[in-house]
Amino acid sequence: MRTLYYLFLLLGITFLLYIGYYKKEPIAALLIFLLLYRPVIDYVFIRKMKLYEGKRLWLKYPFWGFTSRLLWK
Repeated sequence: MRTLYYLFLLLGITFLLYIGYYKKEPIAALLIFLLLYRPVIDYVFIRKMKLYEGKRLWLKYPFWGFTSRLLWK
C-alpha cells in the first residue's frame, strides 16, 4: 500500500516538474500539486489505510497531520 502511495506522489512530482519547467508555469503547477493533487491522494490513502473513519475528513485533513502517518506508519 505504501509503495503505491509513493508511486502516486512520484507521478505528481513528475507532473509538477513537467508543467513547471518545460511549460514554464511553475506557480500554477505548484498550486495544483499543493491544493488539488496532494490532498486528493492523501484523502484516498487515509481512507484505504483506515487512519480515519469518521465523517468530514476534508475539514480535518489539513489540521490533523496525517502526512506523518501516511509516510511513516
